[in-house]
Amino acid sequence: MIIFILLLSVIGFAFTFVLAKKSWQTGVGVVCGGIFILSLLLVTANFVSHFGMKKVVETQSIELVSSADGLDVLLYQPLGDGSEKVYLYQTPDTKELKPTDTDYVTNTVTEGTPPELVTEKSYWEYENDFYKLFFGIVNNNHEFIEAENTFNIPETWEVLSVDQMKEFGELAKERQASFKEAAQKEIQAKMMEAIQKDPSLATDKEKQQTMIDQWTVELQNQMMQDLLNEVK
Repeated sequence: MIIFILLLSVIGFAFTFVLAKKSWQTGVGVVCGGIFILSLLLVTANFVSHFGMKKVVETQSIELVSSADGLDVLLYQPLGDGSEKVYLYQTPDTKELKPTDTDYVTNTVTEGTPPELVTEKSYWEYENDFYKLFFGIVNNNHEFIEAENTFNIPETWEVLSVDQMKEFGELAKERQASFKEAAQKEIQAKMMEAIQKDPSLATDKEKQQTMIDQWTVELQNQMMQDLLNEVK
């Protein structure tokens, strides 16, 4: 509507003030000129200061799964000097990693369970139907302002860059054979020590296997932690 008022006020000013021959035409022209200036000021206020609009926030929570196989991790890709990061996350319904946006977006990582991404997006919307009708032709309703992404991840998760994750995978593959050999020796030593303390274990194969499985998991976790400390 505001655009039509501007056009009509310009036309009215042209026909009644510029081409005025009578005093009443001059008066109407002055009024049309005033309407034009006022309308122009309102358009400027709407464009610059979002006059007639209010800020609304839409919140969305998305469940997260690890960004990589075999390790609970949230990946990111540093940009520029590394002060800005694009996080690469995955949900249970997707097979590909999703990057966070970069324009007017703030990313924060905090500890929390369950793992989820909470996104708060801010928009400008018109306060009521009158303002929407008045300025609606500008087509700026639901105009995006900014977004805040909060990644809530458990304490057991890691936050790694893409390069760190790549290095971790290469080191794990490279040291797999040596780890297996070292783990076997350590488990054998642990078993001999356990049998010395409890001779009945020598014939209890089921309990031996339970202990071996437990030690294997512990050694694997320790190896993974050592590799993570190395690449971080």
